[in-house]
Amino acid sequence: MTRYEVSFSLPWVHGWQRAGTNYETRTHFTQERTRNDEDEVGIGYRNASNRAYGRVVRAPKGVPVHVKIDLYKTEPQRRPDYLPDYVDGVPFVVKPDIDNNKHLLDGLNKVAWYDDAQVVTEFVRKHDREGVTDDRTDVTVVFELEE
Repeated sequence: MTRYEVSFSLPWVHGWQRAGTNYETRTHFTQERTRNDEDEVGIGYRNASNRAYGRVVRAPKGVPVHVKIDLYKTEPQRRPDYLPDYVDGVPFVVKPDIDNNKHLLDGLNKVAWYDDAQVVTEFVRKHDREGVTDDRTDVTVVFELEE
């Protein structure tokens, strides 16, 4: 068994935007920022995979994949009034919602794996904001292949 582990960082932390609706044609579409983010996620994975293995490694159909996502967000310039003082020193409890950040997996379809249905474990963590100097999202993708 060969274990593949690819880690990369994205210079932002934000949730996916809701799908837009064209009311004339009654169709849904992906917002432009979301499409750009998905492209950036795929590029980040490709570059990290090339650095680590000299090629883009992808989990074939049916191979289980494990994903870890770490979110680091800087302190806001102004603290929202609704947050109590005791929130200092704990992970950030404001937007973006953690489940919206998991949607970045869509950017890895056909890049890191065949389909995100292959993801069997996913760990997402919002880290303490104290001491964070730049917003970033760290992603690690792990899978094993018999070769």
